[in-house]
Amino acid sequence: MATDEQSALTIRFAGPRLVTNGIPIYDLGVTFISLQRIIHKAYLATGNRLEKGKYPEKQEREQLSLQIGTHEKGSDLFGLIPVLTDSHAIDAIRKAVEFVIAGVTSYAVGKVLDNVSSEPDERKQIFIGSIQADIVNIVNRIDANGSCETIEIGSPRFASGQSARFDEQSRDYARNLDSHPFLGTVQTIKGAVFKLYPDMATVEMRRPGGRKCKVFLATEDFNTIRYRQKASPLIEVTDRPRYRIGMKERAFHEFEASSVKLLEEGED
Repeated sequence: MATDEQSALTIRFAGPRLVTNGIPIYDLGVTFISLQRIIHKAYLATGNRLEKGKYPEKQEREQLSLQIGTHEKGSDLFGLIPVLTDSHAIDAIRKAVEFVIAGVTSYAVGKVLDNVSSEPDERKQIFIGSIQADIVNIVNRIDANGSCETIEIGSPRFASGQSARFDEQSRDYARNLDSHPFLGTVQTIKGAVFKLYPDMATVEMRRPGGRKCKVFLATEDFNTIRYRQKASPLIEVTDRPRYRIGMKERAFHEFEASSVKLLEEGED
């Protein structure tokens, strides 16, 4: 039997009734599946591969698989350890857990929006925003049947001394974040304008690959596009994409632009 210190992740369900009773198996199942999904997303995010409908390859899923290594009753504590113990599996899980702990803690301390706005690493931004539904699945176990009052998640093996503790307040915070907008990292995008929204100083552009994106502009920049002298509908805009908490992919469909450049046909 493994020790708690060897656990890649631990999860503790606490509450007075759990001193004598265990956590219901349904709550365990939902929690374990959600944690494994978060691990998968974290691993994809480390390689900038987190996309809608994307899963780790079969070999990667095997390397990332966790199993119950320890179980302590009396406020149920479960230690999850890797199924595989080779160096490649341990390294894959270690990289994923770095993202997991940072992301889960953001929800537990109520700073998701602050953290995604200030995080310079777009991979971590997208990961934190993408796990909201999985976090909610876990924290919905709090007060679901009267036995669990708090849930604590940590990683003794890879992040000793760090843990994220959820209670009713942080549970409700995570629930209420659904679809809340946040801004990504600064970048430049190009596309062809095909629709104008004068009342909102907004244009809609078609980017390479047929992707559509609404671009929110200052009134002066909107008028530059609206009354442009060039015949080409191509523009280049710079600033930050707008994402939403709970998104399923890193592709964005809204953009807040602080500068605009009119392009000629064929201009790179």
